[in-house]
Amino acid sequence: MDTETIRRRLSAAWGEGKRGWRAAVAFLRPRRREGALAALITAALVAAGFGADRYVEARTVTLYRVLVDGEDVGAASSPDAVDAWIQSRLRQASARADGARAVVANALQFRAERVYRGRADDAGVLAALDERLAVKVEAVRLVVDGKMIGVVKNRAAAEAIVGRVAAKVAREPLVYDGKAKTVKIARLSAPAPKPEAETVVDAALKNDVEIVPALVDPEAVDDEAVVEARLMGEDGEAKVVIRPGDTLSGIAARYNMKLDDLLALNPGLTPETILQIGQEILVRRAKPEIVVQTETTKTVRVPVPYTTRTIEDASLYKGERRVQQPGKDGVKEITYRLTRENGDVVEETVVDERVITPPVEAVIVVGTKPRPSAPAGQFLWPTRGGYITSGYGWRGGKFHPAVDISGVVDRTIVAAAAGTVTFAGWDGGYGHLVKIRHAGGYETWYAHLARIDVSAGQPVDQGQPIGVMGATGHATGVHLHFEIHLNGQAQDPTRYVGRR
Repeated sequence: MDTETIRRRLSAAWGEGKRGWRAAVAFLRPRRREGALAALITAALVAAGFGADRYVEARTVTLYRVLVDGEDVGAASSPDAVDAWIQSRLRQASARADGARAVVANALQFRAERVYRGRADDAGVLAALDERLAVKVEAVRLVVDGKMIGVVKNRAAAEAIVGRVAAKVAREPLVYDGKAKTVKIARLSAPAPKPEAETVVDAALKNDVEIVPALVDPEAVDDEAVVEARLMGEDGEAKVVIRPGDTLSGIAARYNMKLDDLLALNPGLTPETILQIGQEILVRRAKPEIVVQTETTKTVRVPVPYTTRTIEDASLYKGERRVQQPGKDGVKEITYRLTRENGDVVEETVVDERVITPPVEAVIVVGTKPRPSAPAGQFLWPTRGGYITSGYGWRGGKFHPAVDISGVVDRTIVAAAAGTVTFAGWDGGYGHLVKIRHAGGYETWYAHLARIDVSAGQPVDQGQPIGVMGATGHATGVHLHFEIHLNGQAQDPTRYVGRR
């Protein structure tokens, strides 16, 4: 082969790069016998081929094909560049989900390859990832009796929410242990028992509570306060039964109500209303999604009323009495077991009862000697001693239809004459008032009493105790307001009983 042919082949090989050089070497190998020139050319070709390899290698780069769920989305310069972008997205998702752990839900792969004069497209890869990448957070669903209450960041947050609501509705320092669907509630601490305080001996949720792991969008994670409010339920009206020791202010505090709101919910109640055991009143309270059942014990001390025995004495007038032995209440201790649901008693059982101090019997001596009858219109002084401090007639621009008596040592009030009690109770400014009807159209009034010892319809003898002097109603001090009426018209009492 002539030199020109070899030259053309070399030129063609040079132009075709590495592949051309290899073809030229293959062409010359069988022609090595043509002499030194061929051998020299072959050596030159081999040397040139090695140079071409180095040339190509210097211009070849490693790229990383990025595959999302098996789909090639482009070539990146390095996995680190993609990973840094993904970590930024995960941090943003976690922040939107109250710190829940964020993860990539797709299958993400990197495949390395060597490419001659290759170029990475990081921006294109990140744009494709922004469209295709599914970022989720690991959270939990709180489910009560099959009803989904909300989604929170982790199990600890869900357990804390259940514990806080359980403590609120049971009105006990409780914490949720979270070990089962129907779960136990444990006390946070065991304080020393106080007199008449309840001690929790057992507590449990009546509901099936489930905390279910879930992979959700960051926006699906609820604020913990919102989930707690859902579990607590909406406010509504409910009836409560009055129990021993209950007061209006105490009930209002128990149900987080203002006293005025409680009174508005129960027309007819006032701050002075005396509640009766067993009475029902309305309260406004939440209706929680959970029911906490507690078993408690409570030990109380209650009085044991004393009994009274009477002894008749013919030396005393009827209506007179003498205490031979004062009575005294005893004390007994009662232990109850109470079953409560969300703080309300649903069952009460007496488990122990014992007398601490027995009562002392009262012995009263009562008179049986008949009193002499007084002529109509003649009255006894209604107090034991004392004097008139304000007379009958006009005073300070107002008419005073009575005499006021005070300065007594014994505050016992007696009937000024025999008759029948027509009224015994509260009468506005008169306070505790007793009215007695007598023969001849007379009636006597006894006002501002501290205590009333007779009742309407009861017959009384002249001089019989009917109450105790006091300062009830519109009174500025302890005294008896004493009126005498004749046929409905007020009379001057001093005309009938004389001034003391």
